[in-house]
Amino acid sequence: MLVGCGCNCQEDSVSSFPSGPSLASISEMWPSQSEYPNSTGEPGNFPCLACEALVSSFTYRVYIDDMQQQQPTLFGNFGCVEMLQTPYDIWPGAEQIYPWGEPSAIRAICSWMTLDGPSGPPANAGGYGPRRGWFYPKHLANTPGYNCSTVPLTRMNFIRYGQPPGPYTYQARLVVEFVGWNGGINGPPQPGEPLAIVSLLQVFYKTPVFNAPLFCLNWFHLDWEKALGNLERRNPDGEGWESYGIGPGNNTSYEFHRGDFPAVIRVRPYS
Repeated sequence: MLVGCGCNCQEDSVSSFPSGPSLASISEMWPSQSEYPNSTGEPGNFPCLACEALVSSFTYRVYIDDMQQQQPTLFGNFGCVEMLQTPYDIWPGAEQIYPWGEPSAIRAICSWMTLDGPSGPPANAGGYGPRRGWFYPKHLANTPGYNCSTVPLTRMNFIRYGQPPGPYTYQARLVVEFVGWNGGINGPPQPGEPLAIVSLLQVFYKTPVFNAPLFCLNWFHLDWEKALGNLERRNPDGEGWESYGIGPGNNTSYEFHRGDFPAVIRVRPYS
């Protein structure tokens, strides 16, 4: 079935009004709704304010395309690249409305995520281990006690910007997160044990900002925006430094440089 938003909303990472591409024609950026093979029945009764007709899908499927095992880095040879090669589902969080930025600015956000919550994932969603986005050295990956996560830790937000009664603008944003672990005191990680974290990585994607509600029953194509991590390197394009991190299969993304991650992540309504 199609519903809107459930619970457990998490705030988007934007700290200022997005400065994305200029507003474009909706007809140029999005296919018509008839191009989505919808077999899920009638729209539900729980609206998402950022969506056209206030309707969104209950589940979305995320596609991270063309990811491969890369060469080892100075920090080791990590496996678990399969996490980036398999489409996976995200479930609804909450719609939340709160002040943001200037006193007159309001954001309304609907969230979908791989986090557990009262509304999902379903009990039969096997393989989604307790540590979303965790990956291990290649020689350990998928051995007993070192099972790779099957999904990145993911949050996708549909956002409406502006103060009632408008005008409003709209945007979709997505972030995938990864944790690289390399060793511990007693072998595989144990609850409460100090961990040797090698890499933390967040990779951010977004659509342009639109002046009409999002077509939430269509495919989304979100462009690479930036990455943040616990490592630093000199910015090869100028002075200063940039943050970066390493993900599964030694795939790397940088604060100002896309690296190995795709230019676009695709997300489709699923159920």
